[in-house]
Amino acid sequence: MFLVIWKDKTSDKCPGCGLHEDARHVWICPAEEALDVWKECMDRMTIWFPSVSTDRVLVRAILQGLQNWCLGGHSERPEFEEGIQECLVKQDAIGWPLFFKGFIHPGWAECQQEYYNRIGSGKTGDKWLSLLIQQMWEIARELWRHTNKVMHSTDNPDSTQETGM
Repeated sequence: MFLVIWKDKTSDKCPGCGLHEDARHVWICPAEEALDVWKECMDRMTIWFPSVSTDRVLVRAILQGLQNWCLGGHSERPEFEEGIQECLVKQDAIGWPLFFKGFIHPGWAECQQEYYNRIGSGKTGDKWLSLLIQQMWEIARELWRHTNKVMHSTDNPDSTQETGM
């Protein structure tokens, strides 16, 4: 959008899918290649979560919330234990796009802290939450890089027009 305002780009259309592109769209673009990048990022998250000893039930809840947001649907959500269910409801109210930006309901850290306490870990839910936010930012950056790669690809007709080639 700003590239159009600054006249660096002739259209606000996404180079991958042709829909209106803004910052949020970069994260949820329905183009096949963008969805592949999203899936790769979610696969990396499934590896990252155990590396910080995340409660498996919490992992399932978070990944389902992110998937529902990205794919624009709301699949049937299984019932989770009370604390996690409350986090899902509150995050739904805050919004999953904000979760992606790092505005994550503090109840997630509390649920993770309870799990750390149960397993006798000295880790903290607050530190886990800060690491989760970093992961979300890494995914956002990966999706942004993908969009730039598509935008500046020689296969993109706007690419040559914008650079004057």
